[in-house]
Amino acid sequence: VVGLFAASMAVDRSAILKTIGIDKATLRRREQNKKLLDPPQAEATIRTMELVTLAVETFGTVEKAWLWLKKPHPLLESVSPLEYASNQYGAEKVKSMLYAIRFAGVV
Repeated sequence: VVGLFAASMAVDRSAILKTIGIDKATLRRREQNKKLLDPPQAEATIRTMELVTLAVETFGTVEKAWLWLKKPHPLLESVSPLEYASNQYGAEKVKSMLYAIRFAGVV
């Protein structure tokens, strides 16, 4: 799922893996052995997929969404929204920012 998601969104696979909390070698071994992700990694994968999808809906293109997700933001302790969303609390804060942008609210 991780590989398909990164390929379908044409995004930086290493950034996705970092957000999910799995390195390339571990993912490769799991793919070769047809092993599932650990529950926290599966949850992080779903959280990241939702976040990227919301960003694409907000900004209109994958490229614009990806630029916003990877650029450090002052409201997020000067880290990128993608990095900040490495846990449920961070993901909810980034989602609220995206909703505010999308519906012309205040961030």
